[in-house]
Amino acid sequence: MNTRKFFFLAIVNALLLTTAKVKAQDLTQNMIEQINYEGTLMYKLQMMARHSSEYLYDQGNMENLQGYVTYRQFGVYKCIYWNGAYDNLEVIHTFTVADPERPEYMQIDNTPRNLTPYEEMLYDIKMKALLEVRGNPSVFVPSSGAQFNVLFVEGKSTIKAYVISEALVPYTIPLGNHYLLNFTKKGELLGREVLSNTPTQLPAPQTPPAPEEEVVRTFHKIAGEGRPFLTPPDICNLLFYSPQPDVHEHHAASATHISIYKLNDRSLFIVPKNAVEQIKE
Repeated sequence: MNTRKFFFLAIVNALLLTTAKVKAQDLTQNMIEQINYEGTLMYKLQMMARHSSEYLYDQGNMENLQGYVTYRQFGVYKCIYWNGAYDNLEVIHTFTVADPERPEYMQIDNTPRNLTPYEEMLYDIKMKALLEVRGNPSVFVPSSGAQFNVLFVEGKSTIKAYVISEALVPYTIPLGNHYLLNFTKKGELLGREVLSNTPTQLPAPQTPPAPEEEVVRTFHKIAGEGRPFLTPPDICNLLFYSPQPDVHEHHAASATHISIYKLNDRSLFIVPKNAVEQIKE
């Protein structure tokens, strides 16, 4: 076993063996699992938008679309497209599937209808989130080669509106420069959080692993304001933009934490950096 691989396994063992220590660093295992869950959920919302828009494009039905929203409700993913003005919205395309990674089972309904109360709530929150982004250009600064989008994760009493960076440049993975807006289910803004304001345009790995390696590893440094570890939008973008998810593994380091995300089994490890320093010693 080469030295690099041995050191990586040592880090993984440290991550697994220091779960109790993580709690003392204000990051519990449940919190790590929640980051991973929300990132995977957002990835599936993005897949829903991708498959539905590709279908509409192939059918020549992209005209007269004023907006869209993707969401998950009662275990089912949906993407709706509407036209019309604010006080006269009409849903003209509805896409539904249990798993967006199985688009062959997607159901399509082109019957015009009104928004459901739940969809009205999400529409209202999305408009408020976009106004918040556009009204605070000194806070929400899109990075070069990326643009902002809003994805929703529903909590028990709140709606998390993630302002996520999306790639405009092919074969790049936007990491960092993500934000979180918390809303009540009545559409009241509770607060905003900078998840990371230091953008990284990670080149998407195009070549297979070297013969002596099992995976392709990428790395970025987390700095600036925000959380010192991988966030749900980072997980989402790694899954959504990586062309080699079966062999891609991403590492991130901040001043206080090491994060490792394995795309093949979608496992996330986060450990205090001092625990890794102890292993190295």
